[in-house]
Amino acid sequence: MQTQKYMRSRALSNKGGRPSKYNNKTLSKVMDYLEHFEEEGQVIPTVAGLAVHLDVNRDTLYAWAQDEDKAEFSDILGKLKSLQEIVLVNNGLSGDFNSVITKMMLTKHGYSDKVDVVTDGESINNTKSNADLAREIMFAMQTAVNKGEDGND
Repeated sequence: MQTQKYMRSRALSNKGGRPSKYNNKTLSKVMDYLEHFEEEGQVIPTVAGLAVHLDVNRDTLYAWAQDEDKAEFSDILGKLKSLQEIVLVNNGLSGDFNSVITKMMLTKHGYSDKVDVVTDGESINNTKSNADLAREIMFAMQTAVNKGEDGND
């Protein structure tokens, strides 16, 4: 009976699977990657590149970042993304990186090429067809011409 209780409590406390590779050596390897990613043939630091460097799955990195016992890893992924952003911006501006790819990748860092047009604080929603807009422009132009012919200002 005592043995069954012990086995049941062990089963409940053990999540199963392999032991985590997360330790001080892992953290040292992370810093090594962030400082020397180019020496590994990488143009920018990436989560995938870090995963390969550590010999773990990307999902493992994201799980470590969510784990309260590994809070520093969330900061590490933040640092990786900041370093990635800096490399993209600098090489994009210098012309060393393809501008289309750089622009696409920077959307993951909050950059956008979108322009919001507003007037008096209200969004402008154009629901008219191009033909309707063309008719309105032609009408406005004709009205202006007629006013000029009548001598009315």
